[in-house]
Amino acid sequence: MSTRPGPESHRMRHGLHIAYVGDFVGHGTNLPQLGTAIAVLSARNPKVEILEVMCPTDTGLDEPPGVLPERVRLTPLYDLSRPLSLLRVVKSIRKEKFDLVIFSLYPTAFGRGNVANLLGLLNPILVSLFSNARVSTIYHNSVRTNDYRKLGYTRPVDYLRARFIRGLERALSYRSRMFLTLDSYETTMRRAIAKGNVDRIDIEFMDAIAGAFTRGLLGKSSISSLPYRRSPHPTILLHGWWGPQKDLRFALQTLRQVRRTGRDLHVVLSGGVSRKFPWYQTEFDSVRSEYADVVDEYLGYVSEATLSDLLIGCDILLLPYVTPGGVSGVLESASFYGMAVIAPDFPEFHEQAVTKSNVTVARREDFERILIERIDRFQELDRTIDIKGGLEKAQTHFGTFVDKSLGAASERGDAD
Repeated sequence: MSTRPGPESHRMRHGLHIAYVGDFVGHGTNLPQLGTAIAVLSARNPKVEILEVMCPTDTGLDEPPGVLPERVRLTPLYDLSRPLSLLRVVKSIRKEKFDLVIFSLYPTAFGRGNVANLLGLLNPILVSLFSNARVSTIYHNSVRTNDYRKLGYTRPVDYLRARFIRGLERALSYRSRMFLTLDSYETTMRRAIAKGNVDRIDIEFMDAIAGAFTRGLLGKSSISSLPYRRSPHPTILLHGWWGPQKDLRFALQTLRQVRRTGRDLHVVLSGGVSRKFPWYQTEFDSVRSEYADVVDEYLGYVSEATLSDLLIGCDILLLPYVTPGGVSGVLESASFYGMAVIAPDFPEFHEQAVTKSNVTVARREDFERILIERIDRFQELDRTIDIKGGLEKAQTHFGTFVDKSLGAASERGDAD
């Protein structure tokens, strides 16, 4: 049964009342990890009295956690199959009088619902217009920073969506504090929207926090990877939502070439086809069949509750992106659990790798050589995972974000 603060704590304020609007593990499928991480980190922030998560009513792909973090209230509020239900967010926020409202937006994930996507992007503006709440938007990417066509959106309507979003981004940055997840994205947006309220949030390790919480690992200082081992040989993992933005065939061909050198390795393929690209299922099945001799385990979709065990039990993550869509959550999670990561040569991954000695960014033609080097240097199967250190990093980043949100909002309110 979920743990929620009683009504008396809501009447007497002793700290910040914050609302987060977005997905949560067990409620929605678009970035539920971030919503769960924000709930966990809010519960550990002494300035926050209550965090209310306003999330979809659908149950998503995972079971919700049995017990929520202290001071967190989960409020399933809107149904994405009924887009107008998103307007309940504005009504609820006006009623509750929050100190800060946080939205999480992934604007290039166009999906299939025009009205739901539109209202999702408009909600921060509506909240700022019709309530006194301070509004911050975590903006994971932009049509200005990412090529939506390479991400798989190539229909004529997608061009129209992109043009519309470019204009809407200006309004978002004027009416809310827009936090980009990478320095390079922040720079691009500042140049494009000179008078906008543009800032930066560091979401390092936040994707991992959700899995660690769901798995019950956050109370531990550190753990050993040895009990989680999937094979006595170096275990290579390919994981994620698969679609046209990733080249699975290239990754499996690289692994086939490495196997032909006589090196022992264990290959795990996990994750399903992205719901945004159902047509990719045929291609995915074809590639899996073509490289059936390469994959030792195919796991399909991996729930948040079991993803931590998978990452701890594997050794090297390959990221075969054709183009990035922003910060790679699986890179952050793998790094949190001490895996070696080989990522393609894109600015986004260079930026993520700056603080991570276990991440190697490589040109496509160098993947095979670097993978062999990693395998040949692989001597110790056991590794110690610093749960406490990773959590403290994420906690610091989130605290900075809250302070910036409140400071920036106060300054803007004074100016008005």
